[in-house]
Amino acid sequence: AKSYSERFAADCTATNILPPLGSSTMADAPITQQPGSAPPPIEGAEALKFAQGATPDQLMSVMDYVNEVKIKQKAFILDAASGGGGCMPSSYSIKDVNGTNLLYALEFSHPCTRCCCGNLRKMRLDVLPAAAVEDASGDAKFDMKAIMGEAKKCCSFGGAAADQPVAFTLERSMEGSPCPCCRCPGACLSFCHDRYHVKKGAAPPRGEEDTRPVEASVKQASCGGCLTPTWEIFDNAGALVYKETGEGGLCKSCCPGFCLCACTDNKFSFKKDGEEVGHVTRV
Repeated sequence: AKSYSERFAADCTATNILPPLGSSTMADAPITQQPGSAPPPIEGAEALKFAQGATPDQLMSVMDYVNEVKIKQKAFILDAASGGGGCMPSSYSIKDVNGTNLLYALEFSHPCTRCCCGNLRKMRLDVLPAAAVEDASGDAKFDMKAIMGEAKKCCSFGGAAADQPVAFTLERSMEGSPCPCCRCPGACLSFCHDRYHVKKGAAPPRGEEDTRPVEASVKQASCGGCLTPTWEIFDNAGALVYKETGEGGLCKSCCPGFCLCACTDNKFSFKKDGEEVGHVTRV
């Protein structure tokens, strides 16, 4: 797998922007202008300036130059102290294979829902450029300043700030759920099927109606896929595009896909028309 910078160099070479290796012109004059297909800046003041004036499509284009990413959830001291009770809104760092920060995801959810509903809670992830976050490393902090910051966030809704550019949001839908703030465990019944919606740009302020169109959606298959945990991914027209499946079987999953404990699978494959096109590995 190639890093962001390696894919950038490969893209430039493919479009004849970089001269051949060893060419005398390589040292004669630096590149002062990149083509329209060049990736956006991802670090430093230049990246922040770009992000603040970019469209959601431009912010998401950073993913066009990587074929593998690593997602790391940030650990919080207060969550650890409470036994993982979900006191803090979750946050995730999205990196390339060399550890370069690309995007950062911040959870928006009600503090009471986090404590009462756990991992079945209603929530939304605001995904923004790493340059728009003070610390996008995802590394845990163990000093007093970090602890005080966590205590403040524990009682907040979280999510992106009003002045932070958001590329897209991933929101757990409560559609069909008998409870407005939690999904029921398992997937034997249709109203228990977990589902998510992807929408471009920032969500409206809390309390206002969200009129953004759904760009893509993800939901559990009927009965959770039975013996193989399965998710279905749809486009903005509602057509099935991909299926995400676990390893399957009682020996692999420990229990069928319609049970809550099916999350023990460590590898999920993305398939289109029955052919694997990618996968997610949990480590």
